[in-house]
Amino acid sequence: MPARRLLLGSLMAGLAAAATLPAWALVSSLTPQGVPYVTGGISLGELSELRARRKDFSLWIVTAAKSGAHLADARIVIRDSQGETAFNRLLDGPWLFIDLPLGSYEIEATFRGETQQRKSTIHAGDRHQLIFRFDTGDQVSPDNPSPGSATRIDDEKDKP
Repeated sequence: MPARRLLLGSLMAGLAAAATLPAWALVSSLTPQGVPYVTGGISLGELSELRARRKDFSLWIVTAAKSGAHLADARIVIRDSQGETAFNRLLDGPWLFIDLPLGSYEIEATFRGETQQRKSTIHAGDRHQLIFRFDTGDQVSPDNPSPGSATRIDDEKDKP
């Protein structure tokens, strides 16, 4: 009986601690080269935090279905002009913000075996946004008529 009470007490304490945590959890880290990035954006809370932090990053990437629905679990690989890998990770949400140093990059996004590539050159003060749209066959609910309009993080004019 005491073991059961201890287990129940531990479970209740864990639930109480979890209730105080935010409902979102962006993943913020550094690449092996020391480049800061953040990925996530599944919840409205995460998207709000990303919007607040967007000015800290030179490249914003979003992955979405052609229907406009956002996609998590896409692999993003970024290579610099020498072909060195600057970033290689499976995203935790549809968004990746990364503060790449000045230079030219090839960005590759893969989702369910489909790979797309884009190029971007970061100059001083630049902020670029790339949108990768994948043919997933998913349909968007008529109750959510325009999720594709949510793929831009803001209304600023960013260089392609």
